[in-house]
Amino acid sequence: VPGCDTSFRVVNQSSLTVAQLFFSHAGLGSWGNDQLGANVLPPGRMVNYRAANTGAYDFRVVWQNGRSAELRRVDICRASQITVTNSGLRAS
Repeated sequence: VPGCDTSFRVVNQSSLTVAQLFFSHAGLGSWGNDQLGANVLPPGRMVNYRAANTGAYDFRVVWQNGRSAELRRVDICRASQITVTNSGLRAS
């Protein structure tokens, strides 16, 4: 897709620390590796990424308490931010 910017940020606006973050192309059907690696994402912090391909992506976070949330089929060309809230994930 010409002119598609695949960079995005994940912002933790929830009250809990995110222990794991996964995102993958929607067509893959698997989550792959934790994108935070050995790091965590505390409340109020953000992290920047660039997706490898255009198209629809699925996102999943796991908080330190073990609760998780998912957001499916986000158009990575149109969304530049994934916001983690206490009620789940949203793309903007």
